[in-house]
Amino acid sequence: MPVPEPQRIEKVRSRWYLPRLVAPAVMATTIISVGMFKAIRAYQIWSASERLPRELPKQPVPPAEAPPDPYVLRLKYPREIESAHLLDGDFAIVNQMSDLTGACQDILQSSFVNYWDPSAPRRKVAFANPGEDFEETETDVLREGLPFRRLVFAGLASERCFVYFETGGRRFPATCLAVVGYTQEKAIWVGEWVGQRSRKVANIKELRYKLSRHQFTGEDQPGC
Repeated sequence: MPVPEPQRIEKVRSRWYLPRLVAPAVMATTIISVGMFKAIRAYQIWSASERLPRELPKQPVPPAEAPPDPYVLRLKYPREIESAHLLDGDFAIVNQMSDLTGACQDILQSSFVNYWDPSAPRRKVAFANPGEDFEETETDVLREGLPFRRLVFAGLASERCFVYFETGGRRFPATCLAVVGYTQEKAIWVGEWVGQRSRKVANIKELRYKLSRHQFTGEDQPGC
């Protein structure tokens, strides 16, 4: 028996509406699932943060160990001073720190600074005389009371003086030359020669040769 026309039309419409209803339902379910997942994740993060302290305690930083000899004579190579002619002229050579003039000693001492703490009060820097014991090399246990510098020789002139000395308490031997200007009242030039092959010179003639060859260069040292 044939199906009446209205009933057949209604069945066709039902089959057509069903797929159209499935897509929104799937989308709504997906949105709800994503929202719930985000909410659960946010709750987990919040719960974990609540269990942690608000601010982790800062670990105390231990103070850096001060060097055994913090006083240095900073290296100076002014462009306006031609180092090759620093020691031109007549110099009276002396071999004892006590033979330096008061002006030469005072200006030299005032040129030393505390490399570790520039605001620290100044103090007199000790020098050993030639042949006397001093801290020659870097050791695990330093000998108490020995100076870190030893005079090789010095020179006195009318307008300036120079002090040529060894510096110890380091891995490689080094020698330094400090030229002091009386008018300027400061060390106007300070050079260092450092390295495994460094060799102190014996007289002013060799020292002038060393200056002419620009051998006082140092190796990234803070000073003498």
